[in-house]
Amino acid sequence: MFINAVLLIYHHPLSANAPTIMEHVEAFERYSKFKVWKINTEYGFPSALNDLEFSAVVFHYSVFGMHPFILPMAFRRYAEKCKRSVKIAFFQDEYDSCRQRFALTDRLGIDVIYSLMGQRYFEEIYLRNTNVKKVLPTLTGYICDTLLESAQRYARPAESRTIDVGYRGRPLPFWMGRGAQEKTNIGREFAARCANSGLRLDIRTDEGDRIYGNAWHRFVGNCRFMLGVESGVSIFDVEGTVVEKVEKYLQNHPAADFETVENAVLAPYEDQIFYRTI
Repeated sequence: MFINAVLLIYHHPLSANAPTIMEHVEAFERYSKFKVWKINTEYGFPSALNDLEFSAVVFHYSVFGMHPFILPMAFRRYAEKCKRSVKIAFFQDEYDSCRQRFALTDRLGIDVIYSLMGQRYFEEIYLRNTNVKKVLPTLTGYICDTLLESAQRYARPAESRTIDVGYRGRPLPFWMGRGAQEKTNIGREFAARCANSGLRLDIRTDEGDRIYGNAWHRFVGNCRFMLGVESGVSIFDVEGTVVEKVEKYLQNHPAADFETVENAVLAPYEDQIFYRTI
């Protein structure tokens, strides 16, 4: 049966995660003029889907996280069968597992990619390496009605906020470059410089201190200021060689810090492809 609607395939774990993911997922249904059917790959492949074909199939960026991608084989086979559907992929974290991403893009028969990259790289990265005919720019997320509602719900009056400056980051692998290290370094350095300032700080950069779901909105609503850092990375590893070189170096020098690894391995790869995002 052919359905004049959009099938949106995404992944979200049963546990709490960054609220921006579901805000982005729900925006398709909320703002599209077309009917949108949503399927979370976390629950597996619904067998009834085999009897349906949609005008458009959208693969959300949440299924293209770190390799291996969270897109079970049944979904891949289904996409291959949908010859009449326009297939669209939204990408984030495009610097990781590029060759595997290119291969999956062609296997799924993707027609259109929405990318966070600068448009000057579309030809070099996607049009030369895949069969995709069109690449369009997008952003990591947008301010939607639900986010505005959360702001009204959780924002406290300035005089009653108990945190002057808040921030959450997390350590990222060295192979992502200096830009990725900034996300933790800026938080740590700001906290160190303001240690005796009298400011009430809640700045943490450990994985275990991450905040998800509505708890994040509540946290932001209790801060007078938030530290802002660029998203993205400063090394875009198209061939996957940087990861291999860093892993090999760290096997032989397990105590090496980032500066050492950068001097030994990373320096030639820094900022060759600009991938910083809003």
